[in-house]
Amino acid sequence: MAKFYQTDVRILEHKTVLPGYKSLFFSHPTLAKNARPGQFLLLDCGTFFRRPFTISSVKGIIIEILYKVIGKGTRYLSEKKKGDWLNVFGPLGNGFNPSPQGERTSPENLVFVAGGTGIASLRFLAQKISVPGILFYGAKTKNDIIGLDVFKQKKWHIKISTEDCSSGSKGLVTDTFKKYLSGSRHLPSYLYSAGPKPMLKRISEICISNGIAGQVSLEEIIACGVGACRGCAVKTAVKTNKFIYKTVCKDGPVFDIREILWD
Repeated sequence: MAKFYQTDVRILEHKTVLPGYKSLFFSHPTLAKNARPGQFLLLDCGTFFRRPFTISSVKGIIIEILYKVIGKGTRYLSEKKKGDWLNVFGPLGNGFNPSPQGERTSPENLVFVAGGTGIASLRFLAQKISVPGILFYGAKTKNDIIGLDVFKQKKWHIKISTEDCSSGSKGLVTDTFKKYLSGSRHLPSYLYSAGPKPMLKRISEICISNGIAGQVSLEEIIACGVGACRGCAVKTAVKTNKFIYKTVCKDGPVFDIREILWD
């Protein structure tokens, strides 16, 4: 049975990494011990419902939350300072399995595809994987590229795509990934992806058509965090012409790449 906790934590550091993006650090031995890549925390953001934030890093007992300031809840959180208290609930959800890809002899066997703030959960996953792979990362502009420190430290190959061509290749990260596959002698053995729904849908289509296995982390509005309210339910495949609904907050947010039935 999954273990999760509701507790108050004191903020150790809260810094701006780029305009509109912040990193928040706090310590909690039990949360850090139980957290897995792909899981999330519900934070009290001064709103009726808590807000979900993926766990972007765990180092010892220090947990990091990397996020974008986009609405009422994140604006409230962004005003918190070092030494302030924050109520957290988690860790929640079904995270990534970091070791289904088997033995890998080269970095090309493992690929991450991230879009926007989806880099946060993949960043934590990269900490858990010993052999570097290839990261495809898409953002709107160079000012939206965050969280690459872990990948650089572990010597990953990083391929950037920006929609305005301010960094890396111009266009969508899905196009960059597809182009890479067409020119590669060997297909990746496994893929992990996190980001906006349209990106994940296209990545899933590309992987399925090329026989690439993998996992995707969905982004949905989450209220209860434990599967009770069913507000974040998505269609998942069971057998041909049959499906069941699963909740992103409890059954996910990570699913097998072939499991989601995209609208």
